[in-house]
Amino acid sequence: MFTELVRMSRESSRTGSYAQFRRTILSEEVHLPSMDGSVRVGRFLGFLLISTLLLSLLPVASAETISGFGYSGGLTAPGGTALSSVVAWSNDGSLLATSYHDEVVITTVESRRTLVTLDPLDVVRSLAFSDDDSYLVVGLESPYQSTLAVAVFETGGWSRITFTEEGRDVDSISFLPGGLLFAVANDADGVIEYELTTGHEQNRFEGGHSERVTCISHSPDGEQLLTGGEDGVINLWDRSGPSITKSWPADEPISGCAISPNGEWIVWTSGSLMQVRKLDDHTLVSTVHLAGDSKNLEWSPDSTGIWLLTEFAAPQLQLFSSSTWAQEHVIDIGHKATFFSVAPGQRLFAVTSSGKVTALYSMDRWQPGFGVTGIDLDQDGIPNPRDSDDDGDGIPDEFDNICPSGSHCPSYPDVDLIRSVTITANGRLLRVTDTVQLNLSQSVLLRELAAHAVNADNQVDNVEVSRIDRMLCKPTDNDQVLSAWASVISVDAAAVLSGRVTCNGKTGLVGTKTNDDQIRVEVRWDIEFTLSNSLSKPYNLSYDLGVPSPYGTIAMAVPQWPVRMLYYHEGNLEFDSGVVAKSAPAAVLYVEADPPQETTIIELTSEWLTANPGPVAGTFVILATVLLVVVRLRNRVDFQLEQEGEGSEQYDDEYGEYQYQQLESIDEYSNYVEEEFTPPVLETSRPQTTVATRGSPPARRGRQQPDRPPPDQRKTRKVVRPDADESEVEHEDIVEDGPPDPVEDEPDPAMRIAADLAAETSAVDDTDEESEDSKAIEDALSMVTSKTPPVQPELDPQPSGDEPQATPSPLAQDRINDAHAVKKRRRPVRRRKK
Repeated sequence: MFTELVRMSRESSRTGSYAQFRRTILSEEVHLPSMDGSVRVGRFLGFLLISTLLLSLLPVASAETISGFGYSGGLTAPGGTALSSVVAWSNDGSLLATSYHDEVVITTVESRRTLVTLDPLDVVRSLAFSDDDSYLVVGLESPYQSTLAVAVFETGGWSRITFTEEGRDVDSISFLPGGLLFAVANDADGVIEYELTTGHEQNRFEGGHSERVTCISHSPDGEQLLTGGEDGVINLWDRSGPSITKSWPADEPISGCAISPNGEWIVWTSGSLMQVRKLDDHTLVSTVHLAGDSKNLEWSPDSTGIWLLTEFAAPQLQLFSSSTWAQEHVIDIGHKATFFSVAPGQRLFAVTSSGKVTALYSMDRWQPGFGVTGIDLDQDGIPNPRDSDDDGDGIPDEFDNICPSGSHCPSYPDVDLIRSVTITANGRLLRVTDTVQLNLSQSVLLRELAAHAVNADNQVDNVEVSRIDRMLCKPTDNDQVLSAWASVISVDAAAVLSGRVTCNGKTGLVGTKTNDDQIRVEVRWDIEFTLSNSLSKPYNLSYDLGVPSPYGTIAMAVPQWPVRMLYYHEGNLEFDSGVVAKSAPAAVLYVEADPPQETTIIELTSEWLTANPGPVAGTFVILATVLLVVVRLRNRVDFQLEQEGEGSEQYDDEYGEYQYQQLESIDEYSNYVEEEFTPPVLETSRPQTTVATRGSPPARRGRQQPDRPPPDQRKTRKVVRPDADESEVEHEDIVEDGPPDPVEDEPDPAMRIAADLAAETSAVDDTDEESEDSKAIEDALSMVTSKTPPVQPELDPQPSGDEPQATPSPLAQDRINDAHAVKKRRRPVRRRKK
């Protein structure tokens, strides 16, 4: 009804017809749909409903409460491979029955050791102890009519005393108060009551469901029976008939139903909806919308609350109070959860995971023998005769054989494996880190649960680690932890102002696999205090290691003693307590001042430079100036050499413009030599015969030569020898005619002769005595070129042209032939470096 009012309010808000909504609510009669049909609501009640609706829109402050339940270990089948499905507690809380596929394991709660394993011959679907715990009824899958549907075992010798064959997928078992009868679902979508010791049928309830029955519950007085089915119908039966007294439909299949132990309420769940009604008049008490779909439910023995296992993004166990029907506690289940059951004392519950492990959650320490008197070496509350780990380092005594002494190792704990309390002072922060380590067996079970929390791939991924971390850390009561440590730790140099608590349960899980059986899981709590001022040595630190690890967490499954305490100041280890026993947990630590350190040469130099910046700066300026001058001197340019280099480059460029004519045949070579080595003949000159043919030449008047300075005053071109690292050498290619010369570096003979003669000519004075030398030069040139050298005309008349012309001598002809055979070579041209 309240949901319908909310719908009407939203509709009026969308259409703007608030007046119509008010008139409807305050009208003489209002018809609102309900699960029972139409309900007539009076004016006063309408006013009350609208007031309630408006109040519900106001924000309500809520604080998340701490349940006190923490993961405390797990159980596995003896073989270690079967998958868990359902659990059931004995009424006295001493035994726990757990099903693993087709077998039932009975475990003693105190020691958590397997008492017996039962074989019911089929897949187990449900378990239930009789009121006096004398019998255990096992519901089976029973896919065929010839297979067992129910098996009854007596708990004295754990033998099967009777069985029934009618039934299919027996998911629910209910005992009639007094323990004489029990009811289970049959094959015809009904319920049959059997006599407990004989298995004889007593009553049959049929016709109320069209599909299989999923839940059954007897009233405390035994007069009524509540059933729910996959067809989404809840029926309340009168056992005396039997007949249906009341029936309620639901939108989804019924996942669970039960009558409260005090006989006041009936409750059922369907999908994410829980509905509560009065048993006597069937009136609706509350409709609760759950965070996820419900899997099964269970009343507390005193009817003060009801537990539900739900799942949306992750499984959660929720507790609702029967006085307000508000949620009291939410317990995050980090692993898969298919079924749960709470112990009669309401301080322990078990959850099946559809895997190898059945998880246990407790509000108390579970160690066997806890609180029993006797010699207790590690002072964990378990006497040595009943303690499998005497020294408290998590290594079982039978495997504890490595220690410094080499003998009696179970009496010497490993300081790296016991509980550790690390105190760190850094500026105004004082951090206390309380770390506990699970033993190898506990770590393997927790890793198995984590690896199948999301994906059954035998590997713990980041999402699964986050779920397990939340499961381990969320039950921590941060206020209690903060106040406990604030009361036992203090420093005389500062006051504690505030603090906060954080938890980390990921160490030993991230990136591991189920077969990593040598890695321990570690859970750490960081308590960080803010001080009034920074701590400066020396000072006193008072502490008490008697503060236990947080209650309601995995720490209750780990030995609390002995403890190791480490103290760090500004990142440096100041104190290591070693093994601290429970008998002497408190102490005062004096943190001494650091001893003065010897000053090194480097430190003295640094101090002097810091104290005398002027001389340092001046020295730096002088060194920089000297360095600059040296660099400038090394990089100066000789402009005279630069000009000479440019002249040489111009000469090379002019010479490079001259190109040799490429000859195509040897016949052209003679013409080329004649043209090349024949100086130009003036028009006034004529050929002259050689001395050998014409005898002594007539007297000639010397040619007028220009004035030439003495040799020591003449300007000559500077010749630079090519360096070995010449940047580039260019060659002018000339066609080679004839075989290569045997000596590559020998100069051209004709050019050598001409150069020698030119050198001799330059040394002749402009006197009348030079005629003979000139004559010698002319004879040499005539022999090389086979042509008459050009002669400047004399003032005297030239001889007549009828004189015979001279022909080359044999020696001159041989030289000409040699010149024809000379191969033109590449002339290297040196370029000036840029």
